[in-house]
Amino acid sequence: MDDAQLRNFLLVAREGSLSRAASHAYISVPSLKAQMDRLEAELQVRLLARTNRGIELTQEGRLFLDFAKDAVNNSENIKKDLQNVARLKSETICIGYNSQHIRDFVYYEALARFRNNYPNTDVSFATSPSFNIQKDDLFLGVCEADGHRIIKRELGVFPLHCIVPVGCDLSIKRSINAADLTGRDVLIPPENMFCHIFPDFEEMLAKSGVRYLTNHLNSSQYIIQPATGKRISIIIGKEHMLPSTLVQIPLEGFHCRYNIYCSARAMQRFIVQAYVESLIQHYREVLTGVLHD
Repeated sequence: MDDAQLRNFLLVAREGSLSRAASHAYISVPSLKAQMDRLEAELQVRLLARTNRGIELTQEGRLFLDFAKDAVNNSENIKKDLQNVARLKSETICIGYNSQHIRDFVYYEALARFRNNYPNTDVSFATSPSFNIQKDDLFLGVCEADGHRIIKRELGVFPLHCIVPVGCDLSIKRSINAADLTGRDVLIPPENMFCHIFPDFEEMLAKSGVRYLTNHLNSSQYIIQPATGKRISIIIGKEHMLPSTLVQIPLEGFHCRYNIYCSARAMQRFIVQAYVESLIQHYREVLTGVLHD
């Protein structure tokens, strides 16, 4: 038996008529009947019976129907998988970004996982002040999303943490609130990240009398600043490689939403869809503690 016989058998079973099934299959009735005769001869059972109401399935035909459906579906899935593999050869995904604060360790873990699953796909990065929709497939960072041309997908919601020196009076607390920061020197993320945090974050700090500075340091300097300058650093998410002189404590009531922006055009490509879903899955695992405590 072959794929054409199975498909035409399904047509006959659905239509209950050789003539209607032959019309759908774009073959003649005698050719279709000959196919069904060969199929029955090969299986050595009667699959079809002619009645006053047309063609009906025998008991054996009804059993064979499920097999034929599964075989045709499997054939379709194999074709799709092979087509996807063919499309993945030498594919490139172009990503723009305008922020260093994308939780690099999480993102690079996600990228490594994706490249392991799709080794023939190249992912290229380029810094850009905004989403160049003509050039980039995806964008990470701060972006004005146009609903007609850009699709926004949430990677995850990260809580904010305070990094304080061991021995500081705050270091023994289970969580820190705005009042705890009053009168202290605090380093906060750059202004272009405020749109990811509650809109009143900066206003809250000012009203609470917090002396804050916007962070313009690189990530390693930013982390060690509390130990050397006796300041409190506010970071997005949780740092996993802190020196023993520092502790991190959740900041109550604030969080940061990480998004990835995709052009509607790019999302029509299988590989871009796979990349975005891979990122979302990885961030979800990180945030639920699957990968990190």
